[in-house]
Amino acid sequence: MLDVIDIFTIIVLICLSIFLIVLVVFLVKLIGTIKQVNSIIDKNRTEIDMSLRKTQEVMENVADITDKTDRIIEDISPEVKSIVTSTNNTMNNVEHLVEDVTDTVDFVSESVVDTTDAIKTNIASYSGYAAYILDIINYIRSLFKK
Repeated sequence: MLDVIDIFTIIVLICLSIFLIVLVVFLVKLIGTIKQVNSIIDKNRTEIDMSLRKTQEVMENVADITDKTDRIIEDISPEVKSIVTSTNNTMNNVEHLVEDVTDTVDFVSESVVDTTDAIKTNIASYSGYAAYILDIINYIRSLFKK
């Protein structure tokens, strides 16, 4: 009869066997994948070499462009500052102009309102005078009619 140690030993051996089989399958697939990668690299070796050489040229071009950009930025910085200052001055002038126009419009509107009130008052007083004059004329007529 089998005791516990023998059963445990059998289970461990079965597990090790399964592990070794899985390991062998994994290694076979890994070797196949590595062969495919090597095949792709061999087929495209010239393109890869050209790309690596071009990478160096591209990096040099990037460095040149960066240097040129830095120089251009240094050259135009004073002009940009001048433009910003000029724009700020223009905005301040426009702000003052708007304030002046607003004040003028307020003054003109107040003047128009005052003038309208004065005309209204004068018309009311003239109409009162006209009514008095008409009353006097009517009174005088009534005297002549008698």
